[in-house]
Amino acid sequence: MRTRFLTIPLALGALACPIGASVGGFTPATGPAGITVVVRSDSVTVGGELLEAADTAMLVVDNQTVWLIPYRVVRGARFEKRGSLSFGGRRAPDRSQLAEMRLLSRFPQGLAPELLQRLLQAHQQREPAVVRR
Repeated sequence: MRTRFLTIPLALGALACPIGASVGGFTPATGPAGITVVVRSDSVTVGGELLEAADTAMLVVDNQTVWLIPYRVVRGARFEKRGSLSFGGRRAPDRSQLAEMRLLSRFPQGLAPELLQRLLQAHQQREPAVVRR
């Protein structure tokens, strides 16, 4: 009888304890922004919000510029609270990496052309700045 009275409070106490990561500090889960990424190529390092992860390139915006970064020029990419993704040299991410990147971006379904144009206008650009190497 005594063990039954101890078991119930212990079970309720265990259920009340959070298990795993919370969404409170994870940017994509708390608002419309994408995750912060720092991408390094041979010529430049770009840090900003991941807007879109397309099949051949990612779109990143910093305070001043909208960047189109083809995966073939990426030497390394570090994602906020997710760590690094290795593309195996200069290859595109595999399917699972690409799926994760899309979920972490502001526009996981892709960025509509009209919206991209409005974003470029807001940054006084005609087209995204392309990282070439």
